[in-house]
Amino acid sequence: MRLLAAAGITETVELGAGRVLAGLMRRIDRNVKVRAAEDAASLRAAIAALAAAGA
Repeated sequence: MRLLAAAGITETVELGAGRVLAGLMRRIDRNVKVRAAEDAASLRAAIAALAAAGA
């Protein structure tokens, strides 16, 4: 997680149920936004949001 932040990653997508990685990232670096995707619909929404943000 620290490597992602150090590499300049500003947005990520967590796949699966729960938000463990989002919680870890929030503790490590609050500047990195974590989107949750638990199913196909939420994954499509996360991809669309990333595209709209220019990520």
